Amino acid sequence: MDQALHILLLEDNVYDAELIERELHKAKLHFVAKRADTRTELITHISEFAPDIIISDFSMPQLNAIEALELLAEQEHKIPFILVTGSQTEEVAVDCIRKGANDYILKHSLTRLPSAIKNALKNQEVEREKQLAEEQLKHSEERYRFVVENIGEVIFQTNEDGEFTFLNSAWETITGYTNLESLQKPFTHFLHPDDRAVVFTLYQKIWHNENIGKTYEVRFKAKDDRELWFEINPQILYDERNNIIGTFGSLRDITNQKLSEQQLKASLEEKDILLKEVYHRVKNNLQVIASMLSIQAMYLDDDQMKKILEDSQNRIFSIALVHQKLYASNDLSSIAVDDYFKDLVGQISGLYGGYEVMIDLDIENIKLDIDTIMPMGLITNEVMTNSFKYAFAGVEGGRINVNINKNSRNQVVFKISDNGKGFQEIPDLKRPKSLGMQLINLLASQLNAELTLENKNGVTYTLVFTAKSLN
Repeated sequence: MDQALHILLLEDNVYDAELIERELHKAKLHFVAKRADTRTELITHISEFAPDIIISDFSMPQLNAIEALELLAEQEHKIPFILVTGSQTEEVAVDCIRKGANDYILKHSLTRLPSAIKNALKNQEVEREKQLAEEQLKHSEERYRFVVENIGEVIFQTNEDGEFTFLNSAWETITGYTNLESLQKPFTHFLHPDDRAVVFTLYQKIWHNENIGKTYEVRFKAKDDRELWFEINPQILYDERNNIIGTFGSLRDITNQKLSEQQLKASLEEKDILLKEVYHRVKNNLQVIASMLSIQAMYLDDDQMKKILEDSQNRIFSIALVHQKLYASNDLSSIAVDDYFKDLVGQISGLYGGYEVMIDLDIENIKLDIDTIMPMGLITNEVMTNSFKYAFAGVEGGRINVNINKNSRNQVVFKISDNGKGFQEIPDLKRPKSLGMQLINLLASQLNAELTLENKNGVTYTLVFTAKSLN
């Protein structure tokens, strides 16, 4: 030992005390010794000398070993105590050990004293470590119990039969059921009737060690018959032999979250219905306007004015078709491009049924929002109308191509072309003169599109742009 061992000798005989010290020196123990033979000296030395071990004779005129042990117990001093006696019986020694002595040595066998001291100190260290571990475990259990009891989630444990064996206070706070009403009862008793089959299947999977994922959402019934939603996280509980003895886990109350989701869903469904009704009415109103223009054209003798009204009708029809598609769609945020343009191109072609023109469509299966598809429809109407009117006079095998695809940069490439006569003079896209070209240029600006016009083997309009919503 690096530090000297403090030994307190309770001995009235100086010669016997010297014998004990001599034996300890022979064993090469590094120690400092003090001697006492009265109660007062014992108390003083305990306080000032702080002995690591006490070696005591059994009987002294003013103090005996039993009294010394009782004093140590009263003052809660846990100091190793070895009885050294020469005349007392083993019954007396055993009585001292019952009172707290660690060992006893006969005076004619002092050679055993050094090893007895070492054993007593070692046992004290083991006892101290054990006590420290117990205190740490107690504090850990107290902290664990505090967390379990104050956490907002229900912590539960069940036996093999699915009966609750543990529930923290959150269970009563949330459900209204006390532990007395809940423990030793099957947890299925508290489930919503419609979810019992689901949970039964879940636990069957757990029992057969199947992977069930982390959490499930199930409904319980509160004591006041309210419907409660919990997120359950069940785990298998094993004993020390790895046998299944039940389950444990947590129940997180998500009732408010579920109610909010249901309210939000109902609100969205209501808004969808209202929005569809708006699209439906807009479409009907546009068709009424188109019909009014058609009736107005019947009373006109000026062919030029009739063509102007006819062009306006076509534009209105292309807009109305967008609202019709939205009304019929489950997704009010976007429209399927291929479906819309098939109908739009078919509608425009139907107005010019006397022309033998083939229509080729190459349209990728994508969806675009209304702010994008509306100008695209109007551009299609303008270009195809011009092609039908002016491109194919004297041309056999007329053809119009409509291509809508994505490029490598995830941009929309929108191309309309014909194999007609083309322009005698290429229009200035920056300063267009005709109303149709002005509209195309304006609509291309709305799309933030790069617009190019090629006048070779017919006319090709190409628009490249980044859509707001492309999927």
